[in-house]
Parts: sequence; C-alpha cells; structure tokens
Amino acid sequence: MNRRKAGFYLGLIGCAVLWMGICSIPANSSGYDYNYGQGPMDVRTNSPGQSLRLTLPNIVPGTIRPGWGLNVAATTSNVWLTEERDYILDFEIFDGYIAAHYGINRRLGFGFFFDQRIYYGGILDGFIEGFHDLAGIDQDGRDQWPRYETWIIRRDTGSDTEDVNEKLTNNGLGAALSYVLTHGTESWVPALCVNGLVRYGLQTPDSPDEPLDFGASLGAAKRLSERWYAYGQLGYMHFGLTRIDDAMIELKDKALSGMLAVAWHLTPDFPVMIQYQFQEGAIKNLVKLNDPSHEFTIGLKWKMKHGGVLAFGLVENLLAPDSSADFGVHLGYSYRFTSGKDK
Repeated sequence: MNRRKAGFYLGLIGCAVLWMGICSIPANSSGYDYNYGQGPMDVRTNSPGQSLRLTLPNIVPGTIRPGWGLNVAATTSNVWLTEERDYILDFEIFDGYIAAHYGINRRLGFGFFFDQRIYYGGILDGFIEGFHDLAGIDQDGRDQWPRYETWIIRRDTGSDTEDVNEKLTNNGLGAALSYVLTHGTESWVPALCVNGLVRYGLQTPDSPDEPLDFGASLGAAKRLSERWYAYGQLGYMHFGLTRIDDAMIELKDKALSGMLAVAWHLTPDFPVMIQYQFQEGAIKNLVKLNDPSHEFTIGLKWKMKHGGVLAFGLVENLLAPDSSADFGVHLGYSYRFTSGKDK
C-alpha cells in the first residue's frame, strides 16, 4: 500500500472516529437551541480585492432553523488606499445581500442568495475626514483629493479608471447547504455545522474566466453564560474568475477566511457584539492588496415583538489599513416564518 492510499484510509478512519464522537454527545436538557443566541452580524468583507467575487456569509448553528426564513443586509464602506509608486484607490462599495432559507429539520437546511456590489462616489468622505481631524489621525492624502468621486489610478501601468462602477460592479446568484453536526452541550461542547456554497456571477468585471465560485465552511456557536455568547467560522473558497482585463488586475484562485464574534445580551432580545473577520489577500499584482483583510464590526441586534431581528453595525479596519476598507456602516434584518417553540 503506497503512502497516498494509507493517508486516505487513515483520514477516513479519523473522520469516522470524529463522527462517532460527535454523535455520542448528549442532547441539551434546555433545548436543542441552547447555544444559538441571536447569531453573528451578517457582515461580509468589503475589502476592495475580496469584494470582486464570492465572500462567505456567516453561517453558524441557528442561522438556518426549521421552516422558512429571510435575511436582508446592506453595508456601505469607504475605500481610500494609496501606494506612492503604484496606485490610488478611491471609491465606496455598497454591498447588498438577500437570502431565503429553509430548515428541513433541526439539522439540515438550505438557502438561496443574491448579492450586489456597487462601486460609487459614496457618502462617507466628509465624515471620515472630519473624524480624522478631530482625532488627530493622519489623512494620508485623502483631504487633498476631491470628495465623492471614484478612481483607480495605476501609476505602475500609467492608467486611470474613473468609471470604477462600470468596470467593477458585480452581482451573483448562489446556493448554500448547511448541516448541524451537533447542537453542543450546556458544558463545554459548542454547536457545530458544516456548510457548502456555490455562486455564479451574473454581472462581472470584464474577464475571459468563468465566474463560478465554490466555498465550504465550519461554523460554531457557544453559550458561555446567561448573557454571553460566542460565534466562529472558518472557510475556504475556490474562484473561477482570476483576471480583470479592464483594470489589469490578477486575482488568486483560492482563499481562506475566518470570523469570530462575542455577544453580550443586555436583554434576551438585545445583544451587543464585537465581530472580527479576515480573508486572505485576493490581488496578486498590486502591492499590499496581496495582504489579508482584517475588519472589526461593533454592533447590536434587536429582536422585535413581531419576531424580526434588526441589526446595526460600524465596520473599521484596525490591523490592515493598506488592504481593507477604511470605514463602513451596516444594516440588516432577518425574519423567520415559523411559530411555536422553533420561533
């Protein structure tokens, strides 16, 4: 038996042992959704390179519950990135997302989504410049550039692109399948789920490639105490679109991503949370945009009397100012068309 076959069989045995261990975890006496809470924010990365293709939605146990549900989210984020000898990027990204999902039972569910990204002059330039002045933060040349315009200036190639929206705007249709491995326990075991996604780009930047993307992720949710919850996700994406001709951009064909969120419930229906997410760099041939994006969201959720959940968040890049959106505002709403104990 060669090493490849031996490794394959050892992997199968390991998966079988893990599966038996998960299946032996006892059920929660407080209900299957003990670890679920309100879930993380529906914020996807809005970094300029990563936003051109599939970015994984945050799917953890409890995102898809029995019955039909609807999620709508929108984020506008400001991009001002400069590299003295190579480029200037100046625009805002509007990221809209709508998903309908159905939980077949407490473990298996599926969903369909449509996303739309628009690159435009924006509304945040004046606010950000004023905040930087107030806080004594360096403008990095932002205040010397016209507000509310869209530009990609490539000094390395001598090209200027003013109509960024026409060149980069993209949207797509996708589908997701989610399976809850375990609902976790009241002690230390988190709820875990595995997810698979596919997205096809309907409107894409000019490229000879097929805009078909795939993704897979592992999601986790854990109730830490009466008021505290934690959520996490690790993901992998494989992309079909790897080149944008008009902007002379070369993209990587795969990426890893992650999300970690901690929520504190002021009341059972009103959590306040901080959320961190990263994604590996997407663009090969632009300095620093090859670096991973790191974005933090501070936000809150409010479950209203009719059952819908309203979300609001502020997005900031604290660790990677050269590869992430500068600042953003997020709004979201979700509703489950179910009744009884599963609502």
